[in-house]
Amino acid sequence: MHAELGRLAQNAEELKSAMGRLQMQRGAEPPDIQRIENIPGRRIPFDLLVDIPINAQTTSVQQGTITISQEGPFVAVARYATFLSAFSYQVRNPANGNIATFNGRSFGRYRPIHSAWDLNDGQPYTQLVMAAPPPGSGPIGST
Repeated sequence: MHAELGRLAQNAEELKSAMGRLQMQRGAEPPDIQRIENIPGRRIPFDLLVDIPINAQTTSVQQGTITISQEGPFVAVARYATFLSAFSYQVRNPANGNIATFNGRSFGRYRPIHSAWDLNDGQPYTQLVMAAPPPGSGPIGST
């Protein structure tokens, strides 16, 4: 029994010694790692916008560029892709054949790239369930 107790005590001492070495290694920085906090420069968060016009019949890859300041490190924390809707539709007057062009409900709005097909865009306001008329549209039913 004394031999077993002595062996367990020795194992506990070895485990304690190993844990002490692990804590020392965890706190030490590898010499080839440079942290961004240690790089001098300005730290100002800002947004960059790249405007890439895409025409209706464009099927090729399109790209845009931005200029990033050299005054300090640049860290991109997020990227977003949206499109600026230019949806418009035409209505032909059956009486005289004149064609009128109207902007869709999403015209001029930044939209997520997955919502390019807005089923409500071409619907008259009288057929849409809305909490309030869009700004600048005047009273409902006005001409």
